[in-house]
This record gives sequence, structure tokens and C-alpha cells, in this order.
Amino acid sequence: PASEAGGTTLHIAETGGSNSAVLTLTGGSGGNGSFTGQIQFNDKDDTDERIAMIGASQSGTGTPPGGKLHFYTQINGGALTEALNLDASQNATFAGSQTIYADGNVTLAATKGLFFDGGTHTSIAESAGDNLRFTVGGSNILDITTTSISGSASSTGSFGVLAVGGAYVNNT
Repeated sequence: PASEAGGTTLHIAETGGSNSAVLTLTGGSGGNGSFTGQIQFNDKDDTDERIAMIGASQSGTGTPPGGKLHFYTQINGGALTEALNLDASQNATFAGSQTIYADGNVTLAATKGLFFDGGTHTSIAESAGDNLRFTVGGSNILDITTTSISGSASSTGSFGVLAVGGAYVNNT
């Protein structure tokens, strides 16, 4: 058996050849959305109190049905909340409705942004419904709406010249 300093270890091994070790969790009602298995992490002093959990649920009614993985965490003094959901189509949805799709597309909740360099000063974000704002160095550089494009490095005034096919149109 494996030894683990300071804790209890569950070690599952296949020792007879080339087969892999398997831990199977089976349960639930078998219907769409039914949880079939869970790994729970509980408070040492209150073993009925879960502090984190990984669960699997059935997705759909096909043969075989699809599956989802759910990852839950709990803030100090709060309730267990789903932090990440991996669905049957390999899409990852994070708390707050941010989704990374298997095809590479990303969705963000309304008015949330994509920030660069781990900071708050350079971003692309929805400033309001159907309005896209580019911010660089903490300054709003470009705003795009359904009816206009405006902005500059020094102000949020409208652009003065539009070039189309070599012809210039002044907007003064």
C-alpha cells in the first residue's frame, strides 16, 4: 500500500498485468440530470458538512447517455456552490456564466470583459448592451455601438475622417 504522511490513503492498483485500475461509482435514478456518483470532501470536525465535491450526472436519454462533471466549492461560512461544469459536449462553464466551448469560442456574462496581462487596465468589454469598449492603460480608447464608432487616445470624441476605397469623407 501507498504511504501518505499525516493522512489516510486509498490506493487502488491492478497488479496482475496490463489492465488499468478502475474505481466505479454507480447510483442515481438513471434519468436525465440524475447524479450517478460523487466524491465528497468533508469538514474534519463535522463529517456531515461538505466543503467541496466532484459529482457526475447523466446528460440526455440516449444509449449510452452523455455525462457531465460538476465541481463544487464552499466559501468560508457559505453554501456549497457549483464552480465548474464540464458538459457532454466538452464545454466548460464557470461560476458566473463564463463558458469555454469545445470549439474554442468563449462567452462572458453581460458587461464582463477580457483582461490582458492579469490586470485591470487593458481590456475588451461590453460596456452596456450591444456596446463594445476597448480600454488600454486605463483609458477608453475605442467604443463600438450598433450605430457608431468613437474614441481616441486623448478623448472619446468621434473620428474625423473615414476612408473608403481611397476617397475620404470628413465628419466635421
